[in-house]
Amino acid sequence: MASLLTPRRECLNCTKSDGVCSGEVVVITTSQTLEVFVRCGPMIEEGTPQEQAAKFYGCLPRLLEGAGVKFSDVVLERVLFRDIDSDFDTVQQVRQAAYAEAGVKGDDLPTASYINQPPCRPEQTFEMQLQAIIPNGDGEVTVESFPEIEPRTGKKVIQIGDRRHLYISNINGSNEDGSFSTDFREQSDLMFAKSVPMLEQHATRFKDVVRTWCYLDEIDRDYGEFNLSRNEFFIKHDVTRLPASTG
Repeated sequence: MASLLTPRRECLNCTKSDGVCSGEVVVITTSQTLEVFVRCGPMIEEGTPQEQAAKFYGCLPRLLEGAGVKFSDVVLERVLFRDIDSDFDTVQQVRQAAYAEAGVKGDDLPTASYINQPPCRPEQTFEMQLQAIIPNGDGEVTVESFPEIEPRTGKKVIQIGDRRHLYISNINGSNEDGSFSTDFREQSDLMFAKSVPMLEQHATRFKDVVRTWCYLDEIDRDYGEFNLSRNEFFIKHDVTRLPASTG
């Protein structure tokens, strides 16, 4: 978007009475939108995953409201789990109930990425990053939601003024039957390949993608193969990577 960005950064902390969580809120104002980015996690020494999730989602609306947006304005989430296999269903139940209370259900829920990446504090079950968008002044923001492409893979198109932004979350290297190859390179190649038809459905090429987030379970072991997979895919789709920063 070719408009001046005027960021306002502030850190907000919820006390115990406010839900026992801490968070950082970054607000970016443009000529058309107010975009709010939040990092938040529960701050409790003990507690089951359900208790941590409930306290977290009880605090999150107040962090958003302090920045001038509502719970229902959230469009993107990234959830980091200590143990995604054990805690995913619990967090999802709390999440869906919290959004339902704000009038957000079904395909209108924020698109989300779920990552098995333990938070720094060993007693913490999960942490979240999210983005909310509202119009600024006479600007207009519309959000079009789509059903899951496959389990846990979501998609939204956000119209901001005359610009359209496409967000796709949780693309993975699973086979058609949901299984995964034991070969890392095959998984990586398939992950990149699956993104192409998802983009083409919206008349978009991978060359138009401006940001990716890729998560590796064993980055020290697999990064070399991942880099080869990505480079081969980028060459095939005429993607030019930005030069490395020298500053």
